[in-house]
Amino acid sequence: MHYRRTSFKTLFLIVLAVSVFGLGIAYALLSTTLTISGTVSVSAATWDIHFNNLGATHTGDATYTLPQFTSSTSLTDYEIVLTKPGDSVTFTFDIVNAGTISSTLSSLTKGTPSCSGVAGSSTGTTDGPIVCNNLTYSFTYSDGTPIASGDTLNKGETKSVKLTLAYNSSATSVPTNDVAITNLDITMIYSQA
Repeated sequence: MHYRRTSFKTLFLIVLAVSVFGLGIAYALLSTTLTISGTVSVSAATWDIHFNNLGATHTGDATYTLPQFTSSTSLTDYEIVLTKPGDSVTFTFDIVNAGTISSTLSSLTKGTPSCSGVAGSSTGTTDGPIVCNNLTYSFTYSDGTPIASGDTLNKGETKSVKLTLAYNSSATSVPTNDVAITNLDITMIYSQA
């Protein structure tokens, strides 16, 4: 009987081992391993939108002082003197995207010229409107297309622009005294496209 118990235990262990082995094979047959592998890196990028190639032209007796580059993104301190109908000054320059990220002009703010005559003169209040009614102030691409919010400036792209201030040649009256023209600021905000 002892022999039967030992052989029964042995037989039981063999059956158990075969069963566990069979379950392992069945599990291996019914299982699937999915693997995802790879690497990710972020390339260095640059944001570099700036002005370049400043120039100017004038007609008639107009005189001017070129704007100053206080930084590559700011043109300041220009001065224009118009003396008669037909006088004009046009500043030309480039807007350059030297970076690696394309951009969109998300905001463009262009002032509306304000003209005021010399304080204290008898014609001060009438001189301002004479000038402003005959003034052309434009900011366009070099081909004359208006610059507008939503315009793109792709990476590596350069767009030539012009800023013109002109006393219309068809003006029928001129101011008696000097007139100051203000509110000529332009602000352009570029953001990632």
